[in-house]
Amino acid sequence: MAQNNKAFNWSGKYDFRICGTDLHEDTLRIKSNYRKQEEMLKLVLPTLCITYADLKFQDSIGGVQENYPASQAYGSAYFDPPVVISGGQDIEKFTYIRGAHKVVIGSRETTIEFPSWSDLVIPRLRIDREKFADFNLHVPKTNIQVDVPLNITALQYADGRHIGGVKLEKRHPDWKPTEGKKEYDLWVKVIDGRTLKPIPEVMVEILQWDPKLQTPYGTGGLKVDKRIYTSGDGIVQAQSRPSNNLEALVIRHRGFRAVARCFKPLAGQNVRVHMRAWPLQDDTIHYKWKNGDDVSEIAELTGHTVSELLRINNLKDPSALKPGMQILLPCYTAMYNMEQWDNLDWLGKAFGFKDAKGLAEVNGFKDMKQLSRAPALMLPGWKFFFAREKDTLEKIDSIFDLKKGSSITVGRVFHPDSRIPYPGETIAVPIEQTKIRLKGKK
Repeated sequence: MAQNNKAFNWSGKYDFRICGTDLHEDTLRIKSNYRKQEEMLKLVLPTLCITYADLKFQDSIGGVQENYPASQAYGSAYFDPPVVISGGQDIEKFTYIRGAHKVVIGSRETTIEFPSWSDLVIPRLRIDREKFADFNLHVPKTNIQVDVPLNITALQYADGRHIGGVKLEKRHPDWKPTEGKKEYDLWVKVIDGRTLKPIPEVMVEILQWDPKLQTPYGTGGLKVDKRIYTSGDGIVQAQSRPSNNLEALVIRHRGFRAVARCFKPLAGQNVRVHMRAWPLQDDTIHYKWKNGDDVSEIAELTGHTVSELLRINNLKDPSALKPGMQILLPCYTAMYNMEQWDNLDWLGKAFGFKDAKGLAEVNGFKDMKQLSRAPALMLPGWKFFFAREKDTLEKIDSIFDLKKGSSITVGRVFHPDSRIPYPGETIAVPIEQTKIRLKGKK
């Protein structure tokens, strides 16, 4: 509520322009929110931007009224002295205008007076498409309240379709803006990339920027803020989240890959995200167990459980894993399904195949059209794993004895630091094909 409601009387003029559309009918509608005003609003426009349906006038001009600015020629010939039309019934009869109290058509301009409690509707405007007409809206002395600004809108319609408009707003000098909402609402839907059907019971992790988070490369990073499972319709909702912070979304679903999403929501924004989850094919590689390897951490990297890792290697207990031992490490075959924002040249370059042509060659396609139609593209020499909490790409490289900069994140998404993947994000590791042993689903 207003703290100081002292009287503030204001009057003024608002100028705007209108162009015609060459459609069947252009209409102007003016509406005020101060509908108890006794004084009349006044709209001034050039002669003759409105339709004048007087029979004598129509006969004299041959029944075809020119559009403004050609209609200026009618001024001195027909509207000197001015034509005055009063009363809503006569005004609508001769000009089609509704809501007006008085219309004066003069030699140079037309004046339309109308009360604030009535919408002014001017159908059948006569304005050339290439030439604009200047309109002036005169607002009489108005007592503006502190907590209710004066709002007057002028909307243009073409054949009944809203195509544009302007808004006049005047506030009391004691008005102070209320503090804006510093929250946003999030809506996420996870679908199967192949069938486009929703996937229930999928964990969606919401990561939020923490300026104090310590990383191997400095201060500031994204950390998991909330974990939510999708409903039976594959939907996750998180309302009233803090806005203006960098956030990311990662899904964790066994045997599926999805490109992470990163965004910075605005206050009051409704963020709606669709995420496609693509099924993966089980695979294995040969791996030499190292001193200091932790079976739980290695299993998490592969996206499998400790018991599954032991079963694949016919081991009964983690204590059987000894440094220097060769084991089969579960992973996933590197196959990529294109997202809407991807392109083939980017994909070929990202995975070291130079461009789309190189990608076609490794997939056995001679025709580039075959490449663009392929539902999934093989990435020979690569295997998919999953980033863990506090992982860096350099750390993953060291696990596989690779040169720094070898491993990459899968998919096009912004990272505050390109060396730090999001927890749970899919990671592609270049493994020589001579070390690969296929296993699992085909």
